[in-house]
Amino acid sequence: MSRALLTSITDQGLRPGDELASEGSLATEFGVSKPVLREAVRSLEAVGVVVTSNGRPPTVGSVTSKPLRDYFQWVAYAQDSAEIELLEVRQALETQCAILAADRATDDELTQLSQIIHRMSECSNDPDTFIKIDTDFHLAIAHASHNTLLSHLLTAIQEPIQEIIRRGLIRKWPHDHQRIYQVHADIAAALEARDSEAAYIAMARHFTSAIGRTKNVPKKLRMEPKKNRR
Repeated sequence: MSRALLTSITDQGLRPGDELASEGSLATEFGVSKPVLREAVRSLEAVGVVVTSNGRPPTVGSVTSKPLRDYFQWVAYAQDSAEIELLEVRQALETQCAILAADRATDDELTQLSQIIHRMSECSNDPDTFIKIDTDFHLAIAHASHNTLLSHLLTAIQEPIQEIIRRGLIRKWPHDHQRIYQVHADIAAALEARDSEAAYIAMARHFTSAIGRTKNVPKKLRMEPKKNRR
């Protein structure tokens, strides 16, 4: 039923914010009871396709990264190999973001990246702040790619993987600060030069290093966040 309702929404060309028909009208249209129709609406609401409010017909929801974030959060919790695999997914996505951003980034977006790099250079004594700035850096590149789907995917992946990144980073901090900072500075420089090949290479090198560093974290430590959530 939820699939039929989704097909109806797309066939009608409804856009975010548009109202669906009333519950009674939809139940009649599909030849189902109101409880069955409500369950279908709830299923679509759970993935962000529709939004409900008391006393009003459902409306079509805006596209967000939340359903993907919930999925990746569960994968990070339930799958033992998720930490490495999520980094590998990020590598594939973010190298493409770097290529696109080198071509599409606005001057303001490149200025923002330069400012983030400056902030990154000043936090050698604070790995947690560095990780937050690192997130800003990667999401800024995703936005500068001007590809909405890539941006949503990377926003969704960032949160579930933050703790494992912190554990991989903090073991060699502050000794690794300058090296990791320089990797990010190289990415930013390639983007500023609008050199897509150099941006791709710098981003690929960054993730090859990050994946290797994460693999070197003892499995017991990589699993610890999962144990703490039980």
